[in-house]
Amino acid sequence: PPPPATLVAWTYMTISALLTSELLINRCGETGKVRNVGLLELYQTYLGDIGGKVAGVGFLLVSYIMMGVYLSEGGDRLHDLLFLGADANGDSMVLSRAIF
Repeated sequence: PPPPATLVAWTYMTISALLTSELLINRCGETGKVRNVGLLELYQTYLGDIGGKVAGVGFLLVSYIMMGVYLSEGGDRLHDLLFLGADANGDSMVLSRAIF
């Protein structure tokens, strides 16, 4: 992706992480529990029971999609690294032959 889009995505993720951590710290102060304050409990506290479940499912869905994207792109990058852009005959598999 182009650098401006990457910068926008990074900024969004950073702000989201900081706001989530602030909510978690606030929730720890309200309940007195320093540990075991999970995201689902946090969502249900601020969004209600139904909203918390919807947000939890949304979080799992986005996490699953991101994992799939990273694995598929990572697999292509790993293939390119190991075979160093080998053609169909597999002539330039220097790195993969050195490893295996």
